[in-house]
Amino acid sequence: MADRKIALVTGAGRGLGMGMVKHLKRSGVAVMGTYFTSERSAAEATGADLVFCQLDVTRIDTLADFVTTVRSTLRKSFGVETFDYLFNSCYAARKLNSPRK
Repeated sequence: MADRKIALVTGAGRGLGMGMVKHLKRSGVAVMGTYFTSERSAAEATGADLVFCQLDVTRIDTLADFVTTVRSTLRKSFGVETFDYLFNSCYAARKLNSPRK
């Protein structure tokens, strides 16, 4: 696996992120993808050299655990400590008049 490139794709459960997952897989890149609420879509895309985990970018208190999850998943699934590419397609939207939490 040392020669193979690995990508982390956020927002990979649907839309642009899922499209990037499919493109990277066709190109021979191993993918670790994240989803927020599209677990079913992510599960449908599973295969060799493809893993998914949940990420909620609206909750900063979950990011430290996410980093731990990325590190352990890279080790367990790909036998490496780092990824080569980052494709960030997740976003967090909030209404302009909504109070900050």
